[in-house]
Amino acid sequence: MQPHFTASLLLAVLPWSAAAANSSASAPESLYTLSVRAAKSEDGTPLTMTIRETRRAPDFSIVHVEYVSGGSASSLLLVRGLCGLMHARDHELAVAEQISEHPVEFRMTFPTSAKVEEPGGLPRMVLSESDCARIQERHE
Repeated sequence: MQPHFTASLLLAVLPWSAAAANSSASAPESLYTLSVRAAKSEDGTPLTMTIRETRRAPDFSIVHVEYVSGGSASSLLLVRGLCGLMHARDHELAVAEQISEHPVEFRMTFPTSAKVEEPGGLPRMVLSESDCARIQERHE
């Protein structure tokens, strides 16, 4: 896994400067971070976003998200950041469940099959390797 996969992907898509993702599936003390600062997003709104893994356990990660504006670009960056963490953890499937709105935090788990229970609480999304690859292909 290349440590700067997500940042390189973002730089290829939009004219942003990104502080690279620090990721390593083998070193638990090395938590994933992606920071993006852009003059303007596609809708002209300034965007700054940081996606930071704050806790790593063998079967889950807690992700803290900080952002300033950005319109629809912030949703796309969130998904890319979560895909980057999934890759950093060397998994092909992840479920990101929002556990807090203020601050924005997600709990990511890494199931081994695509059969995932229906959500019953806060918003969540299921990400697969193919979903992340499609996002990358569409925005290269």
